[in-house]
Amino acid sequence: MPLPKPVFPHVSSEGGPILIGDFKALLSWRGVANEHDYLSLDPILAVADPNQIVLNGNRSIVWSFGGSGTADLVKLAHNRLSIVRIWPDSRLTRAQVDEAIAIAAGTEHNPKAVGRIDISCGYLLAIWAPEDAASIRFPPDPSKGNGIPGLSMGGAGAYVEFPSGQYEVEASDWKGRDHNITKLDLKLSQ
Repeated sequence: MPLPKPVFPHVSSEGGPILIGDFKALLSWRGVANEHDYLSLDPILAVADPNQIVLNGNRSIVWSFGGSGTADLVKLAHNRLSIVRIWPDSRLTRAQVDEAIAIAAGTEHNPKAVGRIDISCGYLLAIWAPEDAASIRFPPDPSKGNGIPGLSMGGAGAYVEFPSGQYEVEASDWKGRDHNITKLDLKLSQ
């Protein structure tokens, strides 16, 4: 499988989980602006992390990927996506980190099924869970890149065009020689 170009949309967290799902379905999310929304994640994550959640009638995923940091969205095929969180050795260059992300995205390493995501609008959105999605506009403007403007911090939301359908989600993590990886893989259900 050819490696994707090492320029990835990404979603950042300053701690706390991210939400991943259908772009339009996640627009109903109010994060900390509606205490009930944000606090509803604790019991879900206490059962399993990552875990499935239903938002606006669509299955989505909530994932607390290990503290503050960034997860990169790597589209591997028309209907396949990996979301990769890496903890690289500080001696790695940016190019080496990007290469490790690309390799990890295409690698299967003891995956565990965690749920499904329903995409109905043709776009997947990943957003830091404390954010209020009320100001996010649909459809997104691709001339502004894959980030979501107007959030509390840069990188707190990103999207990719993704075909409508039901996607199986698998989680895996492993330690490499000079980095640790945790990731989610989305594959179109057969």
